[in-house]
Amino acid sequence: MQIDFMEMLQAMVRCANIGLTVVGEALPEAVDFDMGIRRMVFGREEVDRWRKEICELCQEGVVYFVTDYFEMEYCQIRIPEQEREYGEYLILGPYRDGRMEESRTRELMEHIGIPEERMADIREYNNAVPSMVNVGILRELCIMAAQFLYGERGVRTEYIRQMMPERTDRQEVQENSLSHKFIEERYGVEAKLLEAVQKGNTEDALKQLNLIANYHLAPRYQDPVRDLRNVLISCNTLCRKAAEAGGVHPVYVDELSRQFAVHAETVSSGREGMRLMTEIVKNYCLLVRNYSLLGHSPVVQRVVSHINRNLSEDLSLKWLASRYTVNASYLSTLFRKEMGMTLTDYVSRQRIRYAILLLDSTDLQVQQIATECGICDVNYFRKLFKKITGKTPAEYARQPRWVLN
Repeated sequence: MQIDFMEMLQAMVRCANIGLTVVGEALPEAVDFDMGIRRMVFGREEVDRWRKEICELCQEGVVYFVTDYFEMEYCQIRIPEQEREYGEYLILGPYRDGRMEESRTRELMEHIGIPEERMADIREYNNAVPSMVNVGILRELCIMAAQFLYGERGVRTEYIRQMMPERTDRQEVQENSLSHKFIEERYGVEAKLLEAVQKGNTEDALKQLNLIANYHLAPRYQDPVRDLRNVLISCNTLCRKAAEAGGVHPVYVDELSRQFAVHAETVSSGREGMRLMTEIVKNYCLLVRNYSLLGHSPVVQRVVSHINRNLSEDLSLKWLASRYTVNASYLSTLFRKEMGMTLTDYVSRQRIRYAILLLDSTDLQVQQIATECGICDVNYFRKLFKKITGKTPAEYARQPRWVLN
């Protein structure tokens, strides 16, 4: 199997939400490699000066790590001549080592000469730049990429700190602030996340969540743990509304929302918070896929909701038809048409799904679980469980990670 080097490198940096640009002999003027911060704060002249400095770092076999006066880092690699079908050189960044504290941001602004009215722009820029937990790993990956390109010729590294522009009292002010740009981008990604949850699209939802993690919100409270928990509560609330908009009955949404609200109050670290946020998104997507009734007729929606809320009760076709004042034959035909299975099969699957939940989360005996699922005959329950899952309850209990599709 032949692997395209550029595709592999792009996939690697995309995981960290870091920009990667391949350019020709000169930097294209239309591209702002620094997310537009220089153009916004200093104007075109400083952008041109910065571009010129970048273009001068062009020696083959050298991996340049450039730290600019905003304390953001870039990696630049000149592509060897024999590989120039990719372009002239690679620019990766910006990214930073750890999180930028507010006090340090103000020190930099004073040192560089950025006026106070630009604080919102600088803050949003800091929040938007990817923050590396261990920037050394990323640097090693860049060096490995260069070694891949240069092979036996080998590479060396150079660490460069960019000079500050000359201080000036006259700043070029843009009509639209950078803070507005990043806020709009963040809200756009959030909208895509909620749309993915509403459709039950886990893959796209997690992709958008990964992008959102790149935007570090300014702290609302002095206590960082309280801040983190509030973010988790907000995520839970937004996903809850998205799932409801996706056609999931409020009963199921409320139960999941309650569980995550309780869990959020136990989180005490950023890593733990990100793990929980991922679980929130994944579970609401799963909820939509399993319980969305969007597009179904009102009578089928009511019947399905009743079944899922009352699994231990009589759920025969005759009883449900009487309960919702509809002809039994009509309900049977309509249910099968809309749900893709008979009403009886749906009831059986939901009961076994609930049985799996009880097996995973309780110490109840099989007889008790069968009763909780509305099946009085334990032998019939065992046969039905094996028919649907391919395993007996006892076999499943020994393999608790197995999931019913």
